[in-house]
Amino acid sequence: MREDSFWTTDKFCKLEQTQTRYHHFNIRYQVTGGEKFAEQDVDLLVHQTEENDRPRSVRSRRHRRHRKTRAVSLSFGSPSFTAFVTEEKPAPVYVTKMNITNSKPVRFSMIALTDSRSQPLFSIDAETGVIQTETQLDRETKSEHFFRVTASQLDKLATATTTLTIRVEDINDYTPTFEKNDYFVELPENVAPGSIVVTVRANDYDAGENGAVSYSMITGDNMAFEIDGRNGVITTRKPLDRETLQEIFLYVKAEDQGHVDQRKSSVTKVTIKVLDENDHAPRFINETCNIEIREDAVLPTIAQLQALDYDAGSNAQITYSIVSGNPNGQFILDPVTGNLRVAAPGLDFEAQQAHRLVIRAQDSGSPPRSNTTVCHVKVLDVNDGKPSFGSGSNGYSVALSEDVLPGHAVIQTRAYDSDEGLQGKIVYSLKNHSTSVDSLPFAIDADSGWITTSAGLDREKKDKYTLIVEAKDLGTPAQSATASVLISLLDVNDNGPRFEQRSYNVSLSENALQGTQICTVRAIDPDLNARLTYQIVSGNDGFRFNIIQQNGQGIILLAKTVNYRQEQRNEMVVEVTDELGKSDRANVTVHVLAANLHRPTFLNAPFRVQIRENVPVGFGVIDLEALDEDVGENGRIIYSMSNDFADTFQLNASSGRLSTRKLLDRETIPIYVIPVTATDKGVPSLGDVTEILVELLDVNDNAPQWFPHDRYSLAVKEDLKPQTSILQVSASDPDFGSNGYVYYTFDGGDNANGTFTVDNALGTVRTSAPLDREKTAEYELIVVAVDRGDPAQSSSATISVRVIDVNDNGPVFPEDPLTYFVPENVMVGSSIGEISATDPDEDANAIVEYSIVGGPDAPSFALVTRPDGRPPLLSNLIELDHEGQKRDYKLIIRASSAHLQTDVSVNIIVTDVNDHSPVLRDFTIILNNFGLRNFPTGVIGKVPAMDRDATARLEYSITSGNKHNLLGIDPKTGEISLSSALNSDVSYSANFTVQVTGKLMFMYCDDH
Repeated sequence: MREDSFWTTDKFCKLEQTQTRYHHFNIRYQVTGGEKFAEQDVDLLVHQTEENDRPRSVRSRRHRRHRKTRAVSLSFGSPSFTAFVTEEKPAPVYVTKMNITNSKPVRFSMIALTDSRSQPLFSIDAETGVIQTETQLDRETKSEHFFRVTASQLDKLATATTTLTIRVEDINDYTPTFEKNDYFVELPENVAPGSIVVTVRANDYDAGENGAVSYSMITGDNMAFEIDGRNGVITTRKPLDRETLQEIFLYVKAEDQGHVDQRKSSVTKVTIKVLDENDHAPRFINETCNIEIREDAVLPTIAQLQALDYDAGSNAQITYSIVSGNPNGQFILDPVTGNLRVAAPGLDFEAQQAHRLVIRAQDSGSPPRSNTTVCHVKVLDVNDGKPSFGSGSNGYSVALSEDVLPGHAVIQTRAYDSDEGLQGKIVYSLKNHSTSVDSLPFAIDADSGWITTSAGLDREKKDKYTLIVEAKDLGTPAQSATASVLISLLDVNDNGPRFEQRSYNVSLSENALQGTQICTVRAIDPDLNARLTYQIVSGNDGFRFNIIQQNGQGIILLAKTVNYRQEQRNEMVVEVTDELGKSDRANVTVHVLAANLHRPTFLNAPFRVQIRENVPVGFGVIDLEALDEDVGENGRIIYSMSNDFADTFQLNASSGRLSTRKLLDRETIPIYVIPVTATDKGVPSLGDVTEILVELLDVNDNAPQWFPHDRYSLAVKEDLKPQTSILQVSASDPDFGSNGYVYYTFDGGDNANGTFTVDNALGTVRTSAPLDREKTAEYELIVVAVDRGDPAQSSSATISVRVIDVNDNGPVFPEDPLTYFVPENVMVGSSIGEISATDPDEDANAIVEYSIVGGPDAPSFALVTRPDGRPPLLSNLIELDHEGQKRDYKLIIRASSAHLQTDVSVNIIVTDVNDHSPVLRDFTIILNNFGLRNFPTGVIGKVPAMDRDATARLEYSITSGNKHNLLGIDPKTGEISLSSALNSDVSYSANFTVQVTGKLMFMYCDDH
């Protein structure tokens, strides 16, 4: 027995031969793990000697023949390739050439992998493998194309595949395009330098430097604004002034960064409307005004106050008001026109000769600004006052001793005229109609009104005289009044008079008018018809007082006004005398009382004060101060304010301190105009009225408030280009100035790993990177609105972004190729396996349809659709036989999702089934022993059994006749050996029963 070995490809396998009589052992082996295999038959002829023959030489021949040459290897040399081609070139344009490592002719084909739109854009020469464009390409439409390139032998027995990526290179063919043709921005004039005005943005769909955009201002107020060339953010460089320039036009250029001679640009217009801030107070055209007006004048307008405000809108809307000098409401000021007129019933020179009006012009800004001017009104007197005798209007009565000498002062009539000048100058005269004036023994002084005797009296002739005194002023026309004077003549007697009391104490207000009766002194004379005369004999310095006789009494009158500051007490001696010269004296003490002559006057009125809106309760806002030149109760001032503000402020009546009563809020009420009054305690009391303008200064006590809500939900398609605006968020802050200026950012800078951006000034949310629903289907963003207060206040809003699927993913098979093992005995129409590909898209975009599109064995199989929507089943249309001519089938199956397609190679391997029984015929072993030393001790042959199943494994055993174990059989190989007990010269013959059992097995050579 001898062992031969052979080689095939790079695998090493062994074949053991056994002796038999002219038996042919046909051994076939298969190498798995690739797309090639070879078959080889080895015929071995062994001659067996007859009995008593010497062994002959053994001749072995071996030959190799090829049944089917299917082991030829095809390869592209790499599993993938990348090629580049420039966009916008007219077709055809050479892209690349595909090469195969094989000397035999092949045919090339290519099919789009992920997007069927790529298929008509390129072609491949089936013979040379040259790939070229079929149409003009646009990188901005699609920048990459993916293909499966296949090379097949002409007999289609060997194929090779690779993946080709064609990348379209950019040229500068797109012009930067602004998101808006024109930008319009409203900007307050008081924004600080460095404030963001607006962000202009232009998109350029080119790549690299061709798509990088820089910004610059080509015209406009470059001194007031600047632009960040990188991001298009326009900011202020200096404060703005609406009153100088109300509207500003900027022209911004967006230019890409392509080659200098190929750069493209576009221009947009930015219109900035400067919003007015209340930074100007109204200014009166005339700082003061002086008006003279007759007290009886009836005019619709006595003056027009005009003020100018350089602001605009409500900030320039002026309201006029009288804040001081009009306590009795004698003047009315039109709040809109500034026309000043006199209220009914008019002015009264006799009550007040001059008025000082403080006029305020206040705009309607928030907070408002104001200015004041002083208007002096001088009232001109007219002769509207008649002379009046006061208490003497009802007539005078006096008793006069009949023995008085001519020239004796009888009585002073006193009339008063409230007019001034000649209109108040009074001339007295006697007007007796029934009696000639010349016959009267009396005369009257035209200036003083004193009646004196002009001749001797004789009571026995006439005991009574009635005089008519006329008081006439010198006005034009003249005004007059009359009063009667009854003069009774008294008899002379010899008894001296005596006062009823020795002293008199009276009080007199310093504002008492001339002719005011101070007190009455009375003396009693026991004589009949005694005629008493009263006179002040001492203490009447300056002749302030006068005394008259009336009804036997002495009436002390005020002849001249008194002044409390000059003299508070006056002591006089009054003497009463009868006609005989007998007299008596009494002391009269006059106490001068201070009069309420002056009204309180607020100092520094009108009042304007600024306080922070967060002052605590009880905070002192202002200390009012008013001055009253009176003394005592007349000069004691009580402060009060309008009850309309009693819930917010309280005013200390004594000190004049105005303090807060509750917490204030500028955003609710930014300014208070509080009427206040200063009143003295005189009788009647006098007062002054003014206003306190309390302006609340803003503190940053409000966080930005989202409008209209703090939660946004939106859906966007996943194929949006970067820098696309998807949402505008908005928040406002009721605070003022920088405390109310809002900017936007993402919470903690979390912008979904750079997927989104938010415009700090406008709140525009944009995509900054491509979206991919298959990676992230939803985003939860937290956008924060922050004011510029110190410390800053902020509030957040939630943005829920749902990414809507687009059909941008082709179906994906679990592996390529797909391999199915099918037993050879399945029936036609059997299910070989499920064909399933997954599509990461959703809903209708994830529906996958399957079809068999190619492969040499495509007609032998079909796809069976299942009604429940599950993936189809691959079914055979022919019988499959492992022992037949074909055991390996190949086809191409396509999975389609709308325009996206994916092809996969399918290998179907028919596996063997134990469908044949082993075949074993009776055989005879004849052994010629030529000597004890030549007895064979090894394998002498093999059981001649066979099994038509290719992978059958036979198991051998002796079931009878081998009682003494004379014959040995290897249970796996069937090799026969003899027991040494047969090594003798004695012939031996025996029958054995050998059993062969067939089982399937798989033979393979290890790759290692």
